[in-house]
Amino acid sequence: MHYQTINEISDNSRVIVDSNIFIYSALRHPKYHRSCYNLFTKIEEGHIRGYIPSIVIQEVLHRLMIAELQKISGEKDLQKIKNHIRKNPQLFKTLSICWTAVEQIFKMGFTVLGETADSIHKSILFSQKYSLFAKDSVILSIMDTYGIDTLVTNDNDFQSIPWLQIYKPDEYTTHSDS
Repeated sequence: MHYQTINEISDNSRVIVDSNIFIYSALRHPKYHRSCYNLFTKIEEGHIRGYIPSIVIQEVLHRLMIAELQKISGEKDLQKIKNHIRKNPQLFKTLSICWTAVEQIFKMGFTVLGETADSIHKSILFSQKYSLFAKDSVILSIMDTYGIDTLVTNDNDFQSIPWLQIYKPDEYTTHSDS
């Protein structure tokens, strides 16, 4: 499947943004941060209408919590991190990147789209039809429910969906200070 890059998204487009795009920006990914930041600026300024399924917000928070806890603890093994947190729950109070990133989502003007019983049922059908894992099939069902066919993601698992327009982050060799 052919995809376009974030810079090619037309003004007034309605786009769903996947979790990896938020993660790249929050963790200042060396190749993708700048492109994702530029997308968020266009959404914040109202040039592009950004939508985010609630399941994506949950995943962004979860993945950023883990990344931040890995950095704080120096531990990469998830089970060891969980055990460490159980013994030291006060570590949650030291987190900042994950909370700030999720708060920014709301400040940027994204419309949050929630799951319904119908969209969850539809996600099961999409999972079977397109061989998608649960989160991705929920995103797809929400897109179908709300009539949005444009997805910003760096996830190749969506390439088998014929009605999707996929935009991926542009690659930069260095990122700006933004």
